[in-house]
Amino acid sequence: MDDLTTLRDLGRDLEHEPPATLARQRNRLLDAAAGVRGRRRVPGWTVLGLAAVLTAVVLAVPSLLLRAGAPINRLDTYEGLASNPAVREAITVLLVGTDGGKGADGASAVSLTLARVTADRKDVTVADLPADLVVGIPRCRTSTGETAARTGVIGGAFATAGMPCLWKTVETITRVRVDHTVEVSSAAFTKLVDELGGVELTLPRAVHDPKSGLRLPAGRSLLDGERALAYIRSGSAPGGDSARARAQRRQQVIGASLKKAADRLTEPARLLSFLRKASGLVTTDAGLTPRMMSDIALETLQAQPPAVHSLTIPVRSGPTGRLELSRPAADRVFRRFADH
Repeated sequence: MDDLTTLRDLGRDLEHEPPATLARQRNRLLDAAAGVRGRRRVPGWTVLGLAAVLTAVVLAVPSLLLRAGAPINRLDTYEGLASNPAVREAITVLLVGTDGGKGADGASAVSLTLARVTADRKDVTVADLPADLVVGIPRCRTSTGETAARTGVIGGAFATAGMPCLWKTVETITRVRVDHTVEVSSAAFTKLVDELGGVELTLPRAVHDPKSGLRLPAGRSLLDGERALAYIRSGSAPGGDSARARAQRRQQVIGASLKKAADRLTEPARLLSFLRKASGLVTTDAGLTPRMMSDIALETLQAQPPAVHSLTIPVRSGPTGRLELSRPAADRVFRRFADH
């Protein structure tokens, strides 16, 4: 119980003004993009994350827990895109995996996952949006002005105008209210999986990928972070190299991460150690406060491991050969994230 109290106190203490170095970084972002929701850079690559332990989520619940005991990288709100309420019975999170490149802040979105955690913390529903899905991107503010509404790949919203624009785009096309965002880099993903002691997967056949050097036997394998990431990306893994197959493997790793987290982090002392080591590896919106996350951690410690439900968002090849949403089937999936 002392550890639980410590966890709660950590969250409460972190509600105060951040250290001077972080405050200066925040102010530089605000000065550079007056009124724009800024984003602190994550060390290295980036969940769902929540899905993720974390990934691209790496874990739904774990990605929320992750920040409870450490300084937090947060998005600052900007005029025109108000933060959604921090407290709700259920929580819907947009998990974004980034992979370097030339985005608005030096990164490109390579995976997008919606994750919904029920009020009782017993169920997590996740679904992937292909980063190359062609959608209507709304008008968004940037540090230099404003982008026009246009049609383009959804990942382009992040590349040109950052997380605020991606957040707004996802809400527009899905009609799902997103409560919070979590950004996880590939480097962070591998470190988080390693901190969990790896993830265990059962494969229907052996995987030999000459491109990445990944070799996995059929049956059960324990994967460290690097091999888990290589498995998700591998065109030689079950399902092949399609976007849908990669999404399915990502969700497979998410489920395995959740199970491992539930097995390893049920002891408060171990959870606190994990949270401290995970410091600085993810970026969240400002509304995802330390107190809120520590409360979720406590709730999760007292509940059974959540059941993970992986959904497939229906897509089709459009007139130009690019992927687009297959409506109304896609709308039926999105309603699973809106119903409370």
